[in-house]
Amino acid sequence: MELGVVTAAERPDLAERADEATAETVAEWMRHADTVSRYWGSLYDVYPELQLVVYDETEDAVLGEANTIHCAWDGMVAGLPGGVDDVLERAFTQEFEPDTLCALNVRIVPDHEGQGLSSVVLDEMRRLAAERAFRACGCRKLGSGAFVVAV
Repeated sequence: MELGVVTAAERPDLAERADEATAETVAEWMRHADTVSRYWGSLYDVYPELQLVVYDETEDAVLGEANTIHCAWDGMVAGLPGGVDDVLERAFTQEFEPDTLCALNVRIVPDHEGQGLSSVVLDEMRRLAAERAFRACGCRKLGSGAFVVAV
C-alpha cells in the first residue's frame, strides 16, 4: 500500500467516495447538530482546499478523510472557538483574516482503523496549516471534540 493524501480540490472524485466510505463512522451528535447540518455540506464547495482524503495510491481506494476550517484565533485559551458548531458558524458568517487551522473531524474507513492513519492525517493538517503560514502552535482539543491544529 502506498499512502497518498490530497485535498478535495485536487481530487473531488475521492472526496465524494470518502464520504460514502466513512459514512458509518460519523459521530451521532454530528448527525443531529443544527449548525453542523446547516454548514457541513458546504465545506467541500466553499473550502475544498481544506478537506483532506487519505487513500491507497496503488488501488485508488479511500482509507479516510479529514475536515478542517480556518478561523481567527488570538492565541489565548479564552479566544478559542466554542467547538465545531461555533467555528463553523464563524467561518461561514463572519469576515476575518484567518490565521489558524481548526480540525473538525478525522474519519477512517473501519477496515483500516488501527494502522496509524489518523496520525498521518494530523501531520497533513499541520502541513496544510504551515503552507498557509498560520502562526499559532500546537493542537488543542476543544470542548465538542474539535482540535485547533497549527504550526
